[in-house]
Parts: sequence; structure tokens; C-alpha cells
Amino acid sequence: MKFVIVGAGLVGASLAVALSADGHECVVYDRFDLVEAALQANGRPVTVSFGDVGGHVMIQTNGLRILKRMGVLQQVLDAGLISPTVCTSKMDGTKPLRVNMFVEGEDEDIKNPVQILRSLLHNILMRACDSAGVRCFTGKKLVSFTQSADAVEAKFEDGSVAHGDFLVGADGVHSATRKLLFGPDLNAEFTGVVGYLGCVDLKMNYLDVDHPTTFHVDRLAKREVVMFRVSQDKLAWRVTEYAEPDQEATDSWRAYSNLPKESERLANMVEQWGLPQKYVECVRKSYRITPVTIYDLPDIPKFCEGRVFLIGDAAHGMRPNFGQGLSLGLEDVGTIRELFKKFPAPADYAKVFDLYEKTRVPRTHNIAGRSRGMAATVYSDSSFGANLNHFKTRLFYLGINAGIVPHPNMYNYEDSLAAAVKEL
Repeated sequence: MKFVIVGAGLVGASLAVALSADGHECVVYDRFDLVEAALQANGRPVTVSFGDVGGHVMIQTNGLRILKRMGVLQQVLDAGLISPTVCTSKMDGTKPLRVNMFVEGEDEDIKNPVQILRSLLHNILMRACDSAGVRCFTGKKLVSFTQSADAVEAKFEDGSVAHGDFLVGADGVHSATRKLLFGPDLNAEFTGVVGYLGCVDLKMNYLDVDHPTTFHVDRLAKREVVMFRVSQDKLAWRVTEYAEPDQEATDSWRAYSNLPKESERLANMVEQWGLPQKYVECVRKSYRITPVTIYDLPDIPKFCEGRVFLIGDAAHGMRPNFGQGLSLGLEDVGTIRELFKKFPAPADYAKVFDLYEKTRVPRTHNIAGRSRGMAATVYSDSSFGANLNHFKTRLFYLGINAGIVPHPNMYNYEDSLAAAVKEL
């Protein structure tokens, strides 16, 4: 069967790799426009592989399981760094709390979360697409589609047309596919949080950090700085606060054009916030900084309609507080792949999509709700509330460390799918 995949991001590329391995034809279309990117680069280098952009991603056990099934896990492990625990403290590093992120009883290669630069992971997946014979077209902005009983036709802004058995919306939290499928009013909502993603070469700048993942939080001022070590030599960071969106912030992951100015400005800003000096220098010495705006997609009751379905952030874009966004998208990929293997007949696609929604809608709604709940405990409008939220976080971490509170990374999509199929 042929899948027309709109969106060549991490989840869209993963789906193409997974389905191609089972003999399906996948063609990927992405709105990234090399000519437009070159014009906006103002003479700076532009890479064809969608650019060396963005910050880091964390892939937890539930997502690593799918990468293992896809055959790319070892490449990811080689390019990233494991983070068995996460440390949360006040902005100045005092009152640290640690939570275990590993899953006991899992295979050693997927037991611990992996942190990796988004651009490195994307390159791994795009190379896998190329090896699988997946064609990828850029400069393709979806404007409409039509369905018949046995096919889908997608039309793009440049006048080109794509045909396939299925259309997949993997085009992110502001998905054009989703709006065309369920209506233009189904938009992601601005959370009030804006931020910056940066990367620094620790070795080149003689810097070091003592923990792979640290969250520095000022609950009263509603600010957060997070440091993610993504390799022995590289560290990615994220700075967020409540503010109006930056005019240069888009969902195309385009870096700031004036790096020296922005790195100095942000370093001075977090220094004034009280961030420990070694982390201030990580911001100051950054080789790339990208503005971002945090959105949250309200829970939608359906991911499929006819021969069109949504995956990843297009279906359930959420706040990053649980670090589950990418892993949930990979669960979508694993679920779709297994369902088409169990029900390979073209006439069974309605059964595939029914089971996809039965397993994925409640799962993603649950994690999105927990992410919103966690976001609500990060900040407060009073000193009492800030201290109370720190105490709540301590209890939550203690519950996870003791195995009382289930962590979302313990989820196995294969078990959930087997149970759903058994009920048929």
C-alpha cells in the first residue's frame, strides 16, 4: 500500500522507515523550502537536510522500544547520551530533587532515556529513509485533499498532486492536515510560555556539568532553565519564561541570525535570574540559539477520518513537562506499523484505524492531561504556593522512585495493542 506522508519531521520520517521495512511504499512531503531558507539565511550556510537546527530531544523507554524495532536504536545510542536520573532545583541550584527515569526489568539498551540533538536524530532517520528508498519532496505545502472509496489525492500550494492509499498528517502541532480534516478552528493554544533552545560545545569552551539533566526553576517569577547533556562534548539548554512570543520564533526551528548579540543577552538575563555561573557560561558560549513558543493542542476525540490519519504532534501536541512528546509520536508509529501487519488486507483499513484510535486517543489524552497538571505545579503567584509546589514535586518524585506512581515511560504499546486486538 502507498502512504502519502505530510511532514518530514522526526515522527513522519520514523513512520516512513517503519512502514517501508514491511514493503509499503512511502513518499514524504515537507513544506521546508530550500530557496526560501537560503533567502532568509542572508548569506549564511544552509544545509539540504533541513538544517542543523533546534535543540535536544529526550527519548524515553517507551519510545526507544520503537526505534529498536525500526533497526536504528544503536545509531541513536552512539550519537546520544543516557540520562538515568533528572535533577530539579531552585534557580540557584539549592534544594535539589532527583527522580529516576530508568525502567527496571527492561532490556539494557532501552532501560535509560537517551538525550540527543534533534538535528542528529533527524539525520539518522533521513538516512534510514534514503536507504529504504523513501522519496522526500520539499517546498510542499498541503492546501487540500480529496478521498474516494479506495484512494486519497493531496494537492500542494505549488500545484503538484500526490496520490496514495492513505494520507498521513505528521505535520506538527500547527498541522494543516488536521485543519483540513476536522476544521480550521481546531488550533493549538499558546500557553503563555516562550523560550530559547541553545547548544554549546563543552570541550571547546573548557566547560563541564556534573549531571546529565538539570532543571533550575524560579516558581514565583515563572522562569525555568534546563540543561541537557547530549554527548560527552555537547550540551543543549532550554530557557523559558512567561512572555509575548518572539517575532523570530516559528515552528520551522530557524536559529537567530545575530548569535553573538543573543547569546550575550540571554547569558546576562539568566545570570540576573540567579543561575549558577557554570550554566550561565554554557548559554554565553552557545554556537546556536533558536527561539521557540510553547503550544498545547486541546484533546481531540478522533485521529482518523476515512483514509486520512494523524500522528505525533498533529494529533496530540502537548506541553513538554513530561518529556513524552516524541516518545508518544513513536508509539503512534509502532502502533500503526503493527496494526497494518496484523491486518494487511486493504479492505481492513477501517479496523486498523478503529484500533489505532481505541489505543492511542486515551493514552495520549492521559499524558497530555498529566503534562498540564505538572505544568500547573511548576509556577505559583505566591511564595507559599511556590514552596508548596516544590513540596508537591518532591512527593511526586518520591512516588516514582519508590514505584508507587507509574511513570509514563513504563508503557509498552505492544501490550496495549494485544489487549485491544483480543477484544475483537
